Amino acid sequence: MKRRFAVAMARRELRGAHRRLLLFGLAMALGVAGIVALQAMRAAVAEAVAERSQRLLGADLRLESHAPFEGDAGALLADVEARAEGPAARVTRFGAMALAPASGRTRLVDVYGVDPAYPLYGEPETDPPGAWPALQGDEPVAFVVGAIEIGATVRAMTGRAVVDVVAAVA
Repeated sequence: MKRRFAVAMARRELRGAHRRLLLFGLAMALGVAGIVALQAMRAAVAEAVAERSQRLLGADLRLESHAPFEGDAGALLADVEARAEGPAARVTRFGAMALAPASGRTRLVDVYGVDPAYPLYGEPETDPPGAWPALQGDEPVAFVVGAIEIGATVRAMTGRAVVDVVAAVA
């Protein structure tokens, strides 16, 4: 008897509320579809980054610090470099004001100093194309990234030193 009553009540409720049930079902379906789409997009982005990570980073591992690695951290880093199968490259980056002597204008720029071994994978894009091998040698290379003309001579002021940089990258 209780079962028959429950079925009768459910049937009566469904007759009066079929539109609300349909709306609820559509909302659930859209929510599930949205979650599935986001998961698929996340997986695609993760796969794309994994496939291109070495080329994007230029290395297998990146350690970053606002101060030199000293003490235990320096010893651990030296141990990791000694065990590595390939070379290590160090990149020093700092923000500076750059003065273009020809125009007298200043810009906020990033100055990079890189080891000759950098990058370990791929090759940086330069303008003109193919200029990176000409910049590399036995000495570290310094280049400027900012809103300045390609190939302009700039003077970067760091607060500690003034560096004249001939090759600039926009």
